[in-house]
Amino acid sequence: MSFSRITAFVAVEETDALEVMEALLSLIDSFIIKNIPVFDSDVTSIQNIEVVNAEEIRCEIRSDTA
Repeated sequence: MSFSRITAFVAVEETDALEVMEALLSLIDSFIIKNIPVFDSDVTSIQNIEVVNAEEIRCEIRSDTA
């Protein structure tokens, strides 16, 4: 039997990190609820990363929700 490792990466503001981590853990839990065996999982956080064009992205998100 072969396996696949699926990796997702998101960069969010530090104030949102806990909420995003909890959502990712809930997503992993949902696989088990749907009878999809998860053989290994991990959710990690790295703080103080550099984000290119962070202010530009904030402005785009604000304009999309207005």
